[in-house]
Amino acid sequence: MSFKAKGRNYERKLVQILKANGWKSRRIPASILDVIATKNDRIAVFEVKFTKKDKIKIDRRQIKNLFDWLNLFDYYKEKEAVIAVRFKNKEWVFRKVNNISDYKIEYLNTSDWTP
Repeated sequence: MSFKAKGRNYERKLVQILKANGWKSRRIPASILDVIATKNDRIAVFEVKFTKKDKIKIDRRQIKNLFDWLNLFDYYKEKEAVIAVRFKNKEWVFRKVNNISDYKIEYLNTSDWTP
C-alpha cells in the first residue's frame, strides 16, 4: 500500500472514531482539509498524519489552513484545530493547536484533545 493510500486509510479511521464518539464527521478528499467534524455547538478540523517514526513535524502552512477553514464557520461557539497523529503500532495522539506555528509531535506525547 502506498504512503498516500495509508494516509487516506487513517483519515477514514479517524472519521469512524469520531462518529463512534457522537461527532458528525467527513473526510475531505481534495487534500484541502483532511477531516471536518461537528458536535452540538463545536466544530473541529483535523490535519491527519501517519508515521513510522517516533516524531513528526507539522508545518505552519498546514496549521494556517486549519484556522482559515475554521474562520468560515461563525455559527459554532467552539472552534477547534486538531493535529491527529497515528504512530505505527501505537495509539493516536491528538494535539489541539491554538496558534499558527510549526509543531513537533512525538509518540510519547499525551493527547490534549479527546474525540
